[in-house]
Amino acid sequence: MNRKDDGTIILSLTISWKKIEAGYEKEIAKIVDNAELPGFRKGKAPRKDVEAKLNKAEIYGEAVREILPEEYEKLIKEHDLKPVMYPRVEIKKAEVGQDWEFEISTCEAPKIDLPKDSKGKTPEDLVKTVEVIIPQMLAEEEANYRLGALSENLTKVGLNFDTFLQSKKMTVEDYKAQTITEAKNDLKLRFLSDSLKALV
Repeated sequence: MNRKDDGTIILSLTISWKKIEAGYEKEIAKIVDNAELPGFRKGKAPRKDVEAKLNKAEIYGEAVREILPEEYEKLIKEHDLKPVMYPRVEIKKAEVGQDWEFEISTCEAPKIDLPKDSKGKTPEDLVKTVEVIIPQMLAEEEANYRLGALSENLTKVGLNFDTFLQSKKMTVEDYKAQTITEAKNDLKLRFLSDSLKALV
């Protein structure tokens, strides 16, 4: 496990080939049970005929999607983590016949050391004096959510995102950077507010 300065947590995960192969077999069995090929009743076609028509990479992908959540949960428990967002998963190595390697990124809520005289203060007061480091990936996720909601709302009123940006005289990159900054500030207030509630 590697914890970055901004609180992002990088986990390495290896899934044995044996487990991946077992997952693949399970997926194939499900497909064969539901396969309909000319000359055979549903679920009665020979496995080799069904498998010949499949994209093996997709089946391995499906098998891994089934295995990953359980393996991720084990890692979380092993390192006693309390993630506040869905993990980002990157495949580092995926070869038939060998163990597969993944890099998983996540983060926890920032640890906040409130001063002794914090009771009665507002999060807005505290944000000026208390350091709250928001993981970049958490700010990006919040910004992406906001951008998605904005795009949806613009579509509802018959506008598009490019027209909106032109009215603001901004590029996509500028607006995304501004949204990330706003998301970081709002997240700081939210986490400070949660810390204050815990004092009560």
